[in-house]
Amino acid sequence: YKMGELVKKLARREGITLSELAVRVGKTISALSMNLKSDIKLKDFKKYAEALGYKIIVEKDGERIEV
Repeated sequence: YKMGELVKKLARREGITLSELAVRVGKTISALSMNLKSDIKLKDFKKYAEALGYKIIVEKDGERIEV
């Protein structure tokens, strides 16, 4: 997945429109849409994921680290 596509998929899964997500993260819908089309930085992806109720976890050999 490209990160922007993953954000869109998570939003659909949660039944949240991109307009609602934009409000949750304090962006305009056009700014959010432009950001999702570009290469998203981890800090932005984390902000979007958290606004949708998700955590980012890195896992190896049973050790889990929350980003």
